[in-house]
Amino acid sequence: MKTKTSIPIIGAIIIGITCLMFFILAKEPTVVQWTSFTFMIFAELIAIGGVMAIGKYSKNPEKTMFIAGMSSLIWIYLPVSLIVSLIFVTGLIDSVTAIITIQLIILAVTAIIAILMTVFTKSVSDKNKATLQSVAQIKQIQDDVFILMNDERNSAYRDKLEKIYEAIRYCDNATYVSSDDKIVLKVMELETVFQNDGEDKDSTVDGLLNEIILLTKKRTVEVQNMKRGGI
Repeated sequence: MKTKTSIPIIGAIIIGITCLMFFILAKEPTVVQWTSFTFMIFAELIAIGGVMAIGKYSKNPEKTMFIAGMSSLIWIYLPVSLIVSLIFVTGLIDSVTAIITIQLIILAVTAIIAILMTVFTKSVSDKNKATLQSVAQIKQIQDDVFILMNDERNSAYRDKLEKIYEAIRYCDNATYVSSDDKIVLKVMELETVFQNDGEDKDSTVDGLLNEIILLTKKRTVEVQNMKRGGI
């Protein structure tokens, strides 16, 4: 039996058992008991829907934190809501206002936690994506410069290329700054110039190398400022 099919079936069975127990406990239901019963079914429907939603996102590794948090929240909300409703169903407390107020408070707290959890996990996910993109971009720059540095045709510029390579290699690659894109463009431009033999090739290459060196230094400052601002 597939998960998509089994969850609704199990949910239907649970709701059916709840209905059976209610009519056994409350042979002549009062308004309070009907209200409590309604909240019980509502809580179970939320739990079933939540489990189905979690199953939908379970194959997405980026949603692991969100799934874990929501799973815990569901299994806290459901028993708390059911226990409160059972107290009123058994007649220990006979107040429609009380059951509605308590259940709405439980629901509101759960909703607020769910919203905060969603915002937090999205923020963490976005930060992780930015970090991975930054690492990949810096690694690509490093590889490109390494190839240029070890090309015998570029031996005259090896010192500066090695300086750039070392700067990129040991930089903070987990932080994205605006200079990253500029360095990428300049390295691409440098690759193009190296492939062509123009009259002003030497001066152009030298100028690009100096620009890239300055950009790596600027990048270091930008990363430091960003980290300082984030503390």
